[in-house]
Amino acid sequence: KNILFKNTNIVNSGNDGIDFMESNAYLDNMSFIYSGDKGVSVGENSNININNSTFKKNNFGLASKDSSKAIISNSLFEDNKIHLSTYKKNWRYGESGYIEIKNSKFNSLNNKIISDESGEIFIFSSNFNGEILKSKNVSIN
Repeated sequence: KNILFKNTNIVNSGNDGIDFMESNAYLDNMSFIYSGDKGVSVGENSNININNSTFKKNNFGLASKDSSKAIISNSLFEDNKIHLSTYKKNWRYGESGYIEIKNSKFNSLNNKIISDESGEIFIFSSNFNGEILKSKNVSIN
């Protein structure tokens, strides 16, 4: 609870840059670059707020799953294989994930944003450079 990460670069993490489980956290001015899996994994009923951060060249920029919520603002998603994803993994937590993005930038040839049937991804007041590829419950305003 009440976790704070600030002014940190996580580069070449073999798997996830940061993996949250049953956590409440605030991240500010972070960089997640070349993560083998997810830059940030938000799982198992976590609530995470991220501001002024960069997700670059990860397999997944950020994934939210299992009744977790990620709120992101003023951030950059660049050249991730998949920028954002929501899904249900652990049956004990019931629901999929939720992601809300505001005032951010997406920069890739193919900006992939993927939600399962019960997950939700909302993107507001953000800029895209490149094609937008989205699935299921993804809303871009």
